[in-house]
Amino acid sequence: MRTGSIIVGVGVFLAMTVGGYQSLQGLKRQARALEDGIAAYEKGDYKTSVTLLTPFAEKGHKGAQRTLGLTYAYGDDATRDRGRAHELLRASLGAKAVETYFAIAESFESGGDDITEDVEEALAWYRIAADEGSPEAQARLRQAND
Repeated sequence: MRTGSIIVGVGVFLAMTVGGYQSLQGLKRQARALEDGIAAYEKGDYKTSVTLLTPFAEKGHKGAQRTLGLTYAYGDDATRDRGRAHELLRASLGAKAVETYFAIAESFESGGDDITEDVEEALAWYRIAADEGSPEAQARLRQAND
C-alpha cells in the first residue's frame, strides 16, 4: 500500500512539474508576443502591432492598451481608428488620457517624427481633448474658429 502512495505522489509531482514548465513556456511566449507587438508599433508595422497587442489589451493589460491606442491614433489608413484609440487610451491612462489626446492633436498639427501634418485630424483630437475638459484644447479650437 505504501509503495502505491509513493508512486501516486511521484506521479502528481511529475505532472505538476511538467505543467509548471508548460505554464512557464506559455508565459515566455506571451511576453515575447507582447514585446513583438510593441516593437512592431515602434517600427511602424501597425497591422502586426494590432494583431499581437489586441489579445493583451482585451485582457486589460495597460501597456498593451496604451500602445494599441497609439497605433490606432497614428496608424496608417488601414489601422487608424480615432474612436478605438480614444477608448483604449482612456482605459489605459484614465485621467491622464486628456494630456495624451492633446499631445496627439499637437503632433498632427505640426507634423514631424514620421507623422504627416494633418490639420483636420489635429482638430478632431483637439475636440476630444476639449470634450474631456482640456482648457488648452478649448483655446486651440477657439483660435481655429477665429
